[in-house]
Amino acid sequence: MYAIDINTSFGVVPGDNDDHSLATLRQLMDVGGIAAALTLSLRGTRDDHVAGNRETALRCHADPRLIAAATINPLRGIGLEADVAQIAAGGFRALRFDCGSWGQLWPPDSAMFRRVLRAVAPLGLPILAPAGSISQIEALVRSVADVGLPLVLLGASYDVLAQVLAAAREYPRLALDTSRLAMPGVIETIRRELGGVTRILYGSGAPDYAPQASMNVVFRAELNDIERAAILHGNAERLLRIAAPPAPVRPAAERFAAGPIIDCHAHLHADSYRFPIDASGAATALDDCRHYGIEYMIGSSSVGIFSDMAAGNREMQALIEPVPGFLGYVVVNANDLAGSVAEMDRYYQHPKFVGAKIHCEYSQQHTGGEAMRALFVEIARHGRPVKIHNDGPGWVHAIRDLARAHPQLPIIVAHGGPRGTGAIVADCPNIYLEFCSSRATRGIIPDALAAVGPERLMYGSDQDLLHPGFVLGTYHDAGFTAAQEAQVMYQTARTLFKLTPGGGISGSAGTTAGAS
Repeated sequence: MYAIDINTSFGVVPGDNDDHSLATLRQLMDVGGIAAALTLSLRGTRDDHVAGNRETALRCHADPRLIAAATINPLRGIGLEADVAQIAAGGFRALRFDCGSWGQLWPPDSAMFRRVLRAVAPLGLPILAPAGSISQIEALVRSVADVGLPLVLLGASYDVLAQVLAAAREYPRLALDTSRLAMPGVIETIRRELGGVTRILYGSGAPDYAPQASMNVVFRAELNDIERAAILHGNAERLLRIAAPPAPVRPAAERFAAGPIIDCHAHLHADSYRFPIDASGAATALDDCRHYGIEYMIGSSSVGIFSDMAAGNREMQALIEPVPGFLGYVVVNANDLAGSVAEMDRYYQHPKFVGAKIHCEYSQQHTGGEAMRALFVEIARHGRPVKIHNDGPGWVHAIRDLARAHPQLPIIVAHGGPRGTGAIVADCPNIYLEFCSSRATRGIIPDALAAVGPERLMYGSDQDLLHPGFVLGTYHDAGFTAAQEAQVMYQTARTLFKLTPGGGISGSAGTTAGAS
């Protein structure tokens, strides 16, 4: 099996020190089973599209594994006839527009973009563009549909998927890539809603994103071999009108840590999410834990975070009670200090509740606020770890201050924070980091690893909101040594929560399925 990646780029980004080079893209292709990649120079999207298209054509001509995508920035507004001639003569297979990104702050329903589309329409090339917001999707689809070209939306996640599906029902030439399809059962949902998989194309976002993340989602989906091959390469070959490329260095496959694994960031929800996610109750999470070798899953109630703290904690107890290896955080809320104390007093009598969970964004209480400081006093008094989704200005320094105020309290930073968080909290040995996200951003985990070491890193998935295999792919592409992987994926959480090896989810511990 092989993949064709329809969402890649290469070049230099002056705003960070990440490696966006063509050499890195090629290396990711080699290890990820990617036989060919549609790509373009970042100079074309961030600076001069004429020079960028020239560089793209040159690099792709020199490497048959690379397929050239052209770009035009409508903000230039002149030289359009020459742009079209360059694209027509350059061997390009697609046109990519980066509306909404840095240097491309133009609306997709603008007259200047519609002018560009009319000019390039005779070329018959498919259009690729970031999904962005719901309003951006609406405008993109209307503008591209007016000229009848195929449109592939890049990076659609759970927050805009309903809009993508609705637009796809209206415009049959609309497709989407997999780079942020990070939800459980998402491939099957799209297949059901759109009547097949012909409009799903493998795209990773490499080298910015880890290719293995979305690869794992495709391989975990309940598909037959024909459907899986269509997503991984067949749909791209048809859309780009290219022949099958030579086989990659290694085959495309599901790849993740050998296990056992402890998932320190999960959720359960007895009913439906407000997004198009087919996961409710404990069955989906349990099945995924068994598949991926997750021995313990420590989660909090989605209801408790989104809506009602007390009702959510009651629901969480009912969901985890019958499942060995399913453990819980007590959801607490800085808006209700007395209620939070009562919840901890109640549920810490239950052996399955092993810590507290705070969500600053939904509670609208900043990490550095007075109410949060008061809540941390009570959490520390109860003596169990806390996992916190931070928010507010300067929150990284605020969580550092809280850690220093409560040096015996283990604090798990949900989602790991922005790049550089590890360096800021390095002198606080009671701060731990985990990195679940619907963006499989490369570089953040190695950056934290260098700053605080594997003993303060953990695996978290954000299931059942996110797909555990997607996040496992992000961790896989972080490049751990075997010893680092065992520490991060299992030992740190096992030690912190004092968990018994082999005592968790039946049928999960020590699996090597899909491992590499």
